[in-house]
Amino acid sequence: MPAASSFRFERLCDDHWQALQSLFLEVFHKRVSVEYLQRKYDTSYTGVKHLTYLAFDGGRPIAFYGALPQTFSFGDKTFLRVHTCDSITLPSYQRRGLHGTLAQKAYALMRNHGVRFVYAFHSDATLRACAPLGWQSHHRMQAHRIPTGIPPLATAFHRTSLLGRLHDRLGRRTLQPQISDPNTFENSAVTRGEMGVRYSAEFFAYKDFTPNAILDFGGCRAWVRSGPGLWVGDLHFDDSESLDQTIIGLRRLARRLGCGHILFQTSPGTALNTELGSRFQGIDSWIVGWLPFDDSLPSGSWQTNFGDLDTF
Repeated sequence: MPAASSFRFERLCDDHWQALQSLFLEVFHKRVSVEYLQRKYDTSYTGVKHLTYLAFDGGRPIAFYGALPQTFSFGDKTFLRVHTCDSITLPSYQRRGLHGTLAQKAYALMRNHGVRFVYAFHSDATLRACAPLGWQSHHRMQAHRIPTGIPPLATAFHRTSLLGRLHDRLGRRTLQPQISDPNTFENSAVTRGEMGVRYSAEFFAYKDFTPNAILDFGGCRAWVRSGPGLWVGDLHFDDSESLDQTIIGLRRLARRLGCGHILFQTSPGTALNTELGSRFQGIDSWIVGWLPFDDSLPSGSWQTNFGDLDTF
């Protein structure tokens, strides 16, 4: 069988959406629209986009290494980092070095554009697979799943592409009238003086490819996404009592959306993780892995939110 060196590699561009669409369908068995891919990978709000590659065997797309540039804040400084996602290789082309070759080509491109590090939400298995590329474990997130008391209709809808898209439309219609001003919503990690994604009007406009919104619950503000459950991307609360009232409001909203649960994904040591852990049983979730290109970064000051996920 030919090795990775015998294939053709092309930087992602606007001519590749149908090729990428076919990879999603063949490998993930997921029908995604060209419009969704265009919007997800249009990170021009950061000043750069398409810092990654596809592989082809002749005219056939066979592998892809997904990468989404993000603007990161730490103190008064901003810089670029990249969230890697959508790593796809056709089954018949696996174990030929395609993932590693695509990754190294993407990393070289990222370095040329000033990217400081890459990160991803890993399982134990995928982090082990990335170890030869130099990836390290940073921290493990915790999931808190809060039942809403209704059957999980939204979960059932999202098992098929068509019903999932219909539920997403319901989510947009339900969330739209309640949207709070996103221009004044900051990343909770950044407000604590830690490194995190820089929230801005441009960032939230980019995120419009999913049904998400900033909502106000009696003074506490939450960034939520409608999906198989009601996902909470980030949350600002004043004290335990206000958090309890916010959870009541989130439950009410989740029931309207047919969601059987509310899902938080939090970093260890944060106030939200501690408060949720005192109320609900948490379980270990993703390992946040990273590959720094700059050893001067203060890695201990970096926390992640659910909203950092590419599909949020």
